[in-house]
Amino acid sequence: MKRYLAVATLFALLSCKPEQKGQTGPWFSVPSFINAEKARLKIAHPRVNKTLVWGEELRSAESDSVDWDQELALWDRMDLNRAEWASTFDTSCKRTLDGGRFVLYETRDEKPALRSVSLLYNASGELLVLEADWEEHALWMHRSYRLSYLPAKGYSVKGWQQGLWEDRKEFEIFADIQNKSFLNH
Repeated sequence: MKRYLAVATLFALLSCKPEQKGQTGPWFSVPSFINAEKARLKIAHPRVNKTLVWGEELRSAESDSVDWDQELALWDRMDLNRAEWASTFDTSCKRTLDGGRFVLYETRDEKPALRSVSLLYNASGELLVLEADWEEHALWMHRSYRLSYLPAKGYSVKGWQQGLWEDRKEFEIFADIQNKSFLNH
């Protein structure tokens, strides 16, 4: 029985092996994934219901003419493969109870503005959730973001910013993609 348990444990650990750093594609490519999503969204022209919360102010809008290059531009900066960030991320991978997996890339250095990227896959390997944490520090402004992207469903940006002579302002942006039937893979 102990051997069977040891073999099962070893299999579980090896089946969720983190992506290894290599010559051709060391880490998950967030920009490549987002560019593919932009292309699909441009073709589908889905209706988007967007809500912005800026401090105490709340605004909502609905549109079916969205500039996806601009709308998802923040994601272009979430590149784990940038040369100046090489060797700054640790990777961990865990199996979920439903047989999926959770992969986390987390920086061990203070230098990268990209603090972490996490990916949640279902049991069949389909990406369900992509999240990234980003921090910008400049002499006059400090910003912190948490970006979440759910393929064919929507995205959110939650964070805060504080200027040198300003109070901290918190913000949230939620975008719900309405025409999901057009986006099925």
